[in-house]
Amino acid sequence: MIDFIIAGTFKSASSTLAYELGQHPHIDIPKPKDPYFYLAEMCRDMTGPDGFMDEHNAHSVYDRKCFEALFQKNGAGVLRGEATPLYLYCHNQAIPTIQADNPDARIVIVLRNPIDRAFSNYKHNVKDGYETRSFAACIANWETAERLPQHPFFHYVRAGFYDAQISAWQAAFKRVKIVSYDAVQTRPHEILNAIAEFLDITPSFEPREVIRLNKSGQPRSRLIHNFIRNETALKTLMRPLYRAILGNRATRKALSERVKNLNLKSGEMASADRAALRALFEEDLTRLSHRPDCAFAAAWLT
Repeated sequence: MIDFIIAGTFKSASSTLAYELGQHPHIDIPKPKDPYFYLAEMCRDMTGPDGFMDEHNAHSVYDRKCFEALFQKNGAGVLRGEATPLYLYCHNQAIPTIQADNPDARIVIVLRNPIDRAFSNYKHNVKDGYETRSFAACIANWETAERLPQHPFFHYVRAGFYDAQISAWQAAFKRVKIVSYDAVQTRPHEILNAIAEFLDITPSFEPREVIRLNKSGQPRSRLIHNFIRNETALKTLMRPLYRAILGNRATRKALSERVKNLNLKSGEMASADRAALRALFEEDLTRLSHRPDCAFAAAWLT
């Protein structure tokens, strides 16, 4: 049985939260995250670029026994958590399957300014070679282009209408905690401890540098990006030596992510694109800002 879910949203530091929470001795979160287990039926019909869908299918776990095998920690007091940001957006499909597993599951949702989130999502796909359109074209065509069965990770605009999504989760589960991406970025240990308290475990996260995972941006060197991202014979050969030199797994992870992030440069969104998205999201954000724990959304309108 699952104890808690990190349900959303895309490009809102869920990878960082899952990784850091997983360091707690009483929290067990599968690595890698995003098993999509509670969207099994929908995911089988999804479409997208060949390479993208290959990656999606390689990490997805739809079989119950395989899903159970992802959890590695045992003992009294260990909570099982799962982090798939797609659950927030695809709430109609995810909520019933999670409720069937545990109607009392605790839900953690991280929300990011939908304008910045859309652009970050777009840059992520450009970075990995799965998006060739301009961002302006994506915005202009969202109503017709962003529809299932196209994979929702290409729904840059539609995924940002949070009000109905949050309403569905707050109606379905008694315990839902909503935090802002901005707070995770500026006060990560405070947010981690708040989530720990929400889960009724000891809040023991100390102030320190938090690894930023899954960053978006344009690679400075496509060669370095592809080397880090893809498995090669050279990496296989070097891995035993690398692990011998850096024996600590967390140290290896931190170094890998630092190199990956240094190779990325952030692009700026065109002012016209930002204005267009603000107009699209304004009404939805106004409604959202009046929902429990979502007052921070009002700042995204300024």
